[in-house]
Amino acid sequence: MMNITVELFGPAERLVGQPELTIEVAGNPTVGDIVQETVRIYPQLGSLLISEGAVAKSVLLCVNNIQVDAKEFWPATPGTKLQIIPPVSGGC
Repeated sequence: MMNITVELFGPAERLVGQPELTIEVAGNPTVGDIVQETVRIYPQLGSLLISEGAVAKSVLLCVNNIQVDAKEFWPATPGTKLQIIPPVSGGC
C-alpha cells in the first residue's frame, strides 16, 4: 500500500472541507485511479470530478504542479503530490 497526498482546490476543497487529503492505494495506480479512490472515500466529489465513469475532461490534474493525463501511471516517488483542480467559475 502507498499513501498519496492529494491537494484539492476551489469547489473540491469546499466540498471536503480541507485542502489536503491522504489517500491509500495499492499496486501501480494511474492518476485516474487515485482520483476514483478519492471520490470513493469522499462521494460528494463525484459529480464534480467524474463524468461517464471516468475523470471529467474539465478537471485539471497535476503531479507536483506539472499537468498530467488521468491515464498516466503514478510516479511512486516519496513526497509526490497530486493536485486536483476542478473547473472554477465566477467573476467580479
